[in-house]
Amino acid sequence: MAAQAWYSPSPERPELQEEVRLSRNAKEREKYDKQADLYAAINTLQCLEQAYVRDCVTPEEYTSNCSKLLTQIKLAFKLVQDDSDVQSDSFQNIESFMERFKLDAKSALERIKDGRPITILDDKGNRKAMNAIAEIVSLFITVMDKLRLKFYANDELQGEVRELLETMSRLSLLPNSYSGREKIATWLRKMEEMPASAELTEDEARQLLFDLEQSHNEFSRILKEHSGFFPTICEKECGCGGLECWRVSVNREFGGFSYFGRSVCYAIVIMPVSSEHFWLGWGTTLLRESEIEVSSFAVPFINEPIYYNLTEEILVRLELENVDLGLVGRDAVSAVQRASSKACKTEILRSSRKAVDENLHANFLPSFCPSHGRKIGRFLGCFQDGRNRFLNDTHVVLKTENTPKNCVSYCRLGGYVYAGVQYGTECWCGTHLSNNPVPLESSRCDMTCSGDPTSTCGGFYTIAVYETGTNGIPFSDDIFDSRNEESSTRVAFMLLFNGRNYRQAFRLLKNIYSPRHFYYLHIDERAELMFNALKVLNGTRNIFVVPEGRRRSSIWGGASLLTVVLEGFQVICEVFPEFDFVLNLSESDFPIRKLSDLEDYLSVNRGKNFLRSHGSQPHEFFNKQGLSYVFLECERRMWNIGKDRYIAGITYDGGSDWFVLSSPFVKYVASEGRVLGEEELFTGLRQFFAYKLLPVEVFLHTLLANSALCATRVNAHLRAINWQRRKSCGCKSKKIVDWCGCSPSIYRQRDFERISYFSAKNVFFGRKFDPTVDLMIINMVERDILENSLDASSDGEFVYSIRSPCLSILH
Repeated sequence: MAAQAWYSPSPERPELQEEVRLSRNAKEREKYDKQADLYAAINTLQCLEQAYVRDCVTPEEYTSNCSKLLTQIKLAFKLVQDDSDVQSDSFQNIESFMERFKLDAKSALERIKDGRPITILDDKGNRKAMNAIAEIVSLFITVMDKLRLKFYANDELQGEVRELLETMSRLSLLPNSYSGREKIATWLRKMEEMPASAELTEDEARQLLFDLEQSHNEFSRILKEHSGFFPTICEKECGCGGLECWRVSVNREFGGFSYFGRSVCYAIVIMPVSSEHFWLGWGTTLLRESEIEVSSFAVPFINEPIYYNLTEEILVRLELENVDLGLVGRDAVSAVQRASSKACKTEILRSSRKAVDENLHANFLPSFCPSHGRKIGRFLGCFQDGRNRFLNDTHVVLKTENTPKNCVSYCRLGGYVYAGVQYGTECWCGTHLSNNPVPLESSRCDMTCSGDPTSTCGGFYTIAVYETGTNGIPFSDDIFDSRNEESSTRVAFMLLFNGRNYRQAFRLLKNIYSPRHFYYLHIDERAELMFNALKVLNGTRNIFVVPEGRRRSSIWGGASLLTVVLEGFQVICEVFPEFDFVLNLSESDFPIRKLSDLEDYLSVNRGKNFLRSHGSQPHEFFNKQGLSYVFLECERRMWNIGKDRYIAGITYDGGSDWFVLSSPFVKYVASEGRVLGEEELFTGLRQFFAYKLLPVEVFLHTLLANSALCATRVNAHLRAINWQRRKSCGCKSKKIVDWCGCSPSIYRQRDFERISYFSAKNVFFGRKFDPTVDLMIINMVERDILENSLDASSDGEFVYSIRSPCLSILH
């Protein structure tokens, strides 16, 4: 007999041959059928949600089917509850039903709880739509920043790309024509096929970044086109309209001031307007460590200027008056809280009000430096670009503001001759064009600008090039001639003493004195000892000591130093008009070559202006100088009171504040530009630099670069400054200025050989020397280089009589 298969029913158990029934009667069968209908409807809704996320159905199809399924699920669940005749069969809610039957459908459950399709939630301006927009922008920024930081691994990118696509699918205002969704979906499919450890190539990463930037820009334009989608704010009350302002009610104060901030791109009104609001702009860098809680909606701070509402109540509390009400900068509020006097607090708020209202200085100034036929914004064509770069001096990524006009302004500001826009968001600057330009049809530079959807900004490795209207910052060559004939050059030495060591001041004077030159002495008003020692020199024909009442107190980085210099120019032009050059010194300077060498050198370089440039990338230098901030000097401190804007139309430059300036330029400055008909340029720059840190390091450079005398500049300052950047730079001056900076180191005996080397160079002074730190190096320079005899006192310090200063200096 054949063996029975192990799976065959046993003939001894006939019950196993019977059909298994799910229900014992018709009523029970109906109950299970209703539960099956509910289960199927929930499962179908889950599939629909996934299909919508994957863009397999249109928003219209999704809305219609989702609404239908939600109605069916609601009815089916009610029928299931009605048929639950015993406690064990009853379900409190849909979630308990899904747990009972182990149905994993989280998206469907979320939709059931909301009670309507997500598209309907969006179209009503529900908070979920606000969250979706914020999340999309944040994800765009996150992924693009990762690519720029060269995070190319699949497992570092795929999660955010997937989340970005899913969040987009929940936003119904995105039309079917929105190309960004398909681009991102294509990249996601490609990443899903890659191993987690695989990395994108350089070209793939650049292409992905390109697609993301284009998708982000298109996303921004769609939001702006749907301005009726969100509530709008009154232009008069808010200062901006519709999507250009995001206002959020906040119950928080700082020093009695309500929070404010400025928008930069687009935003959403998510709460009604009330008397106190927080303006929040949508920028590109999120400060993730800080949030404000608004009900259950967390709004991240954006790295943009914050403003505060200055009210009459606040002025009364501060006991201040004669200040216009309105917005003031966040930094101004901080300065007011730290300042002591009412006068200083009042001036801080007044200046901040002007800065916020953009009334602090001119918006545009003309440049009188010859452009040699170049015109601002003239289009030169579309060119092929590559890794070696068509314009390679500097570039900046303007994520939301790039246009040909903005790029030209950016490059002109730094003194570049050409500006090029590329890739929608990139602005490139250069002084020279590529040696082998490859011109293209203009249609190849057809990428939409991030700052203007009606303009084009180059393309993928194609660059649209424009002239900036400047021929760059011209430099003249100096002449180094060691001729022996007698020089007729007359120098006006501008000596700015702060009172550290009056004996060293006498020593400096003795080593640079000549009857044919002129000496202008300004002693800080706090340095009474030095002033009393030097004021007797006023009786000398060619020495002018600024008298009591006209002296000023200057601080490191202070705007008052520029005032001291400009007033000195006016006195020199009036009292000693026959001068050929003005050369400034402090008591920390000392000659390292003979005076006759300086005279010979300057005699063959008449009419030239010696101003040393910064030697770095211009915009980097401007940032370090704090030119984009407003500084106010009061209480012997420079207060940072907020952000500022650059003046358009001119080229900025800067560098050392030690100079040798020609008579024509000094007289031009002393006349405030009138001698050449350039009053508007001088006055505009003077207003701008009245609120700047270290203004002497930039004002004269910028004025000369934009004047008709621009071609007379030599990139030198004729002195050897002992820079040791690692030791000399820091924030030691924080007590007197809201900034950081650098100061030269002091020469010591070990530096003598290095100083001797300069005898063959166009260098005539050294900085810094300090007899209280190292007296011997000064002795060695005076004896061995200047070849002056020394009269040593018993204690080794060389004394210059304060009873008869004229005798010791003039003889």
